[in-house]
Amino acid sequence: MNFSLVKEVNLAGVMIWKAIEDIHLACIPHKDEIFADYATIDYIFMSLYQASQGVERLLKIVIQLIMYVDSEASNKDEYEKHLHSHNHLALVDFIATKTDFNEIKSSKNFIKLLQKFYKSARYHRFRYSEDNRSEIAMMQELCKDFGEDNFDKNVKLRYGKLLGKTAQATFSLIERLAQDLNIYVYELDYQTNAPYALHSYHGNNLYKTFMRIEHSKRELIWHLIATDLSPKLQKFAGEFPPLDFDAMYNINELIKTLISGECNGALFDFVDHEYDELVSENKSAWQERVDFIEFITSPWACEVDECDEDNPTS
Repeated sequence: MNFSLVKEVNLAGVMIWKAIEDIHLACIPHKDEIFADYATIDYIFMSLYQASQGVERLLKIVIQLIMYVDSEASNKDEYEKHLHSHNHLALVDFIATKTDFNEIKSSKNFIKLLQKFYKSARYHRFRYSEDNRSEIAMMQELCKDFGEDNFDKNVKLRYGKLLGKTAQATFSLIERLAQDLNIYVYELDYQTNAPYALHSYHGNNLYKTFMRIEHSKRELIWHLIATDLSPKLQKFAGEFPPLDFDAMYNINELIKTLISGECNGALFDFVDHEYDELVSENKSAWQERVDFIEFITSPWACEVDECDEDNPTS
């Protein structure tokens, strides 16, 4: 049980963090904004899907642990019924009858949102529903008290707060129950993002945590830009001058897509066009550039001072 459930806890944490990554990529308009009817739902759908799955998984882990703690329980069928259901509120209510689970009460409306999505919105387009964008409507309803100003950011902050409080309160209960059983279901894999979602160390607003992580990447980028180039790198920069992104695009927008991991079509088109020009001028020089860029950006690249100046890819 310990080795199986510890994997399930980590999976739930990864799903919940993925929900935060996806909501960051979404554009959530206020219902009164002009373009509200044209906003896409893809990232909002994926975020709600992963959040509902992750929270449900955590709740079922709690029930599984309660069943082991309550070894004298006469009716195991009731536990099994809940483990095979997809009713988030019923899971919370059942847990409340067995444990002190008061921390979750403040998130009851958020739990209702996840259940509504999972039951009625997850497959509603397969039923040719007239409401083809109910995911956006759910997020707008969650934050109906907000005005148009900074609506997208404010929604994400509230969503991150509610998801964080719900996930971390449930994880805290998992810790207590596991300790009663003298097992280590709460041991998370720090090679994943699950600890950011489930531990309260960084705060319970997961979107704020996400933005802090993004800012740390910006600090790294700034370090790379601001640090003086070594003589050897200056030599390479002369041989393989950077492409002139500034002439075509806002460099901050390109950095934003680099940080988010979003696929940027404009970025790809620009590089593709530049490479076509290089091939037409000198295919051999183009191939040298491709090899150099592949090498210098690879995780296994050697230290610059150890490279052969005449052959940087050797």
